Amino acid sequence: MPFVENAAHSINYCATGTGEPIMFVHGSFATSSAWRGVLKHLDARAHQLITLDLNGCGESSPALPNGSLLEQDIEAVLMVGEEAAEEPLHLVGHSYGGIVCLGAALAGRIPIASLTLFEPLPIAFLTALGDGDVVEEIRSFVADYEAAHTSGEQWAFSRVIRLWGGPGAFDAMPDKVREAMAPGTADNIRQWHDNLAFTPDPAAYSALEMPVKLIQGEHANPIVKCIILRLSELLPSNTVHEIAGAGHFMIHSHDQDCADLIKAP
Repeated sequence: MPFVENAAHSINYCATGTGEPIMFVHGSFATSSAWRGVLKHLDARAHQLITLDLNGCGESSPALPNGSLLEQDIEAVLMVGEEAAEEPLHLVGHSYGGIVCLGAALAGRIPIASLTLFEPLPIAFLTALGDGDVVEEIRSFVADYEAAHTSGEQWAFSRVIRLWGGPGAFDAMPDKVREAMAPGTADNIRQWHDNLAFTPDPAAYSALEMPVKLIQGEHANPIVKCIILRLSELLPSNTVHEIAGAGHFMIHSHDQDCADLIKAP
């Protein structure tokens, strides 16, 4: 697979097919392979399909120890977009990847044709919209999560999986999946702190003119539904969709439904 590099980053990406470019941005504890199920339902003869590993994930280099990991991941998306896409880019993000996509759109550095966001999780902007209680709930969650990790709790990250996926989500994971995810806990805690520090003026969202699809699962956490509601009130050209029977990890459990929404005009 090719890499795009600068002095700070070496980002692994894959681009296949021809046509309008679609870039897929994975969430926390994941790599570009998270999109494998969705990609099998898309036609590489109609689209250029681009995946990447964010900083410290898959084959990409570790994140820089200082500064915002979120900003580094936004930079990774911008670098790959500049390198791989010759036309305006359709950006698709899941969970934390949805924040990264929004940050790339707000940066205004590359032309973006549309955004498709599966349960995106920007948090801090809710304070300016009257939902500061939700932000404080997340701050408390992150503090407890970080304390658990610092104290050596083996599966501290299970708190994140249960928060978004529900009580049985972590218990259903095979041991080998848990063991593969656990080393990403420290970076995930960084992502949470960076998320809470990501505070663009809500008016900046209102200035994004590209079409945006906001997608939630039927069983989404109420915090996710609040985020999507507030984004829908700000983004000038958006539609909200719900996938029946799905939860937060819909790109795995409902890959056909997700692909259909990506393909829909």
